[in-house]
Amino acid sequence: MKASVKTVLSVLLVTALLFVMVSAPFGLAHAFHHDCSGEYCPVCALILACASAYAHLMRAAVILVLAGICLIRTVLREKGDMSRPGSVDPVGRGIRLLN
Repeated sequence: MKASVKTVLSVLLVTALLFVMVSAPFGLAHAFHHDCSGEYCPVCALILACASAYAHLMRAAVILVLAGICLIRTVLREKGDMSRPGSVDPVGRGIRLLN
């Protein structure tokens, strides 16, 4: 496949995923007040599955945000070290040379 076709398919897939993720709570809100049939109620099982999926997605989002923050801090710290004069050579970093 060409790169443009892959790009279009990826955008369509992400759009479909976002649509499902955004519209799912509305379906759950509509089914929240239902006539529960007891222990094996399919609507209750769906509500619990969606709540669990959202909890896992939120944990994953928090982990990704924290990892991104750590990565950005590391990159900025390394960039700051390289911009100081004398930081490239070992003497500027305080390393003793045994000559």
